[in-house]
Amino acid sequence: MPAAVRRAPGEPFDGGCVVLVLSRRVGEEIVIPEYGITVTIVGVRGRTVRLGITAPPNVPILRGEIVPFYRRMLRLGASPQDLAGESER
Repeated sequence: MPAAVRRAPGEPFDGGCVVLVLSRRVGEEIVIPEYGITVTIVGVRGRTVRLGITAPPNVPILRGEIVPFYRRMLRLGASPQDLAGESER
């Protein structure tokens, strides 16, 4: 079991958040109702998992490797709307 999963209940991680690890099958969902977000497991092929994410238009959804660029652009004055393309949602 990875070290991140062995922490005491409620103990924060380096980023200050607690991580919830869930197992889901294709077609099952994870829902975050307070934010109107639903994550659906669309498919699994080998080590690759395909996710479908439904969220309000004002909630940015980014791949982890894009976050530094996104934050840098916001610091330079771009608005979230400037950075969100309809083709990306």
